Amino acid sequence: MFELITILLIALLLRIMFGTLESSDDWASLWYIMNQRGKKWLNFYAEDTVNGGRRGYPVLQHFIISKFPEKNWKVVGRFFVISYDFLMAALAVFMLYELQSAGVISFSDNDYLYYGIFAGLLLISPVMMPSTARMQAVNARTLGMLLTVLYFYFLGKVVVFDNYFFIPVVLAVGYLIILSSQFGIQVFLFFSIIISVFLLNPVPFLFMAFIVGTSFLFKGFGSYEVLTFNINHKRWYFSNFNAGTTASNRNKLKEFILAPIYLFIKTTRFFQLLMRDNSVFIAIYSMIPLWYLGYLLYENQGVYNSIASNGLIYYYFALLIAGLITFLLTTIRSFSFLGQSERYFEYSLIYTLIVLFFVLDQLKIWEYSKLTTVLHINLLWILGVFIFVYNERRKSKKSSEESSAELVEFIYTNCDESRIAIIPLKMSHYISYRLRLKKKKKNIKFYYRFSLLKRDKGFKIYQNEIGGSIRGNKNISIDIFKMPLADIKERYQLTHILIQNSYMKRVKENWGEDTIDKLAEPVFSNDDYKLFRI
Repeated sequence: MFELITILLIALLLRIMFGTLESSDDWASLWYIMNQRGKKWLNFYAEDTVNGGRRGYPVLQHFIISKFPEKNWKVVGRFFVISYDFLMAALAVFMLYELQSAGVISFSDNDYLYYGIFAGLLLISPVMMPSTARMQAVNARTLGMLLTVLYFYFLGKVVVFDNYFFIPVVLAVGYLIILSSQFGIQVFLFFSIIISVFLLNPVPFLFMAFIVGTSFLFKGFGSYEVLTFNINHKRWYFSNFNAGTTASNRNKLKEFILAPIYLFIKTTRFFQLLMRDNSVFIAIYSMIPLWYLGYLLYENQGVYNSIASNGLIYYYFALLIAGLITFLLTTIRSFSFLGQSERYFEYSLIYTLIVLFFVLDQLKIWEYSKLTTVLHINLLWILGVFIFVYNERRKSKKSSEESSAELVEFIYTNCDESRIAIIPLKMSHYISYRLRLKKKKKNIKFYYRFSLLKRDKGFKIYQNEIGGSIRGNKNISIDIFKMPLADIKERYQLTHILIQNSYMKRVKENWGEDTIDKLAEPVFSNDDYKLFRI
């Protein structure tokens, strides 16, 4: 029992540590939360846009948080992010308990010891605390994972045991996945298809198809808006993943080959590859239980028959395979628009551990020391990831609170009835949120990326508007405009353009050195921003 409590406390402490790191995702999350304030159900429309109000981002997490006092949103959000992980771990331990109660797995000695190591390998895993913002922002990644694990748990009751009592629960959780998490939707779709093929059973696919199909038929619940946004978003990323998206800098074969050399000549880039930009490197240290399981299956191929002969274990094995296949598929750069490859291992880690414990039991090689060694290696890697993220956050140039407050006050006081575009475009959420904290509402509107117009069925309009390329250079970004300033102004009747100083050089190179001087008049400037009337 002492070991279990210690592991849970370490897992909690690590999550609190990561939660102290600021993330750029936080302001977007707070903006989404503010859009839900006072609404009876999920709201996909923003009032302060110049380019269309519908934005079908999954906002179930934000809707829940909006019911709490505004001053506590960040604290409540981080509490939920951590709590979902522990609820997911509790479900995973219960799944292991079910297997033990049914005699499928039998521990050789103290049960608590192995339940503790199981929970530890799940919660204290680098794939669960990556350098990306899984634990660093008020987002829905952990909620999406919890709901997805719940979905496949109850689906297993139907598929393996023909327990049709759980069909309504499966359907309800499936709809909640769609409303909660973009990545959760992808896992729900891909895993359902793959396990149907692997198990030669159409039921997982049919459940998925029913949930998706009815979402398009009945549009009042919210899943229609989310799915259409998700489809458009993926189509746009597929066409533009080299245009400054987060996928454009990942999994480059050349850098993978040159990584050992980078260690000596480009040390910073080497650690970026190791911790953030190369899925293969991340998978190597993040999924040690999977490689350990693979070794055991290779050395003891007969144990596969034991896996295949137990319906529930084989179902979990199929989900493990689904995670591996989606990882391998999305590691290919052409499919990188489907998300960071290693994130699929987040969702399959539970099933990897269950199958690993089953195989260890079948082989009668319960070795507590080896499992704790893996746990210690995981802990060291997580601390390394934390140091990397801390240094990245410390080095990154962010606008100070004082500078931002000064800018927001100027806009609030002097720019009523204004229509503003901000570069980088992602900053629109930040400035809008800060303005909307003011007591008196002003009619100030912003240009937002991927706000869907009625006539725009697939973000086609953004092919011409954003993704600016710097002349004579491959450095391009979806955070600056491709379309000339005069055309953007005319299309959206813009009155102002706000440019963060760190982007000024790139903007001038993209539009032409004298474009802003000819078309815009500076009305505000400080160390971080310049605001122009156009």
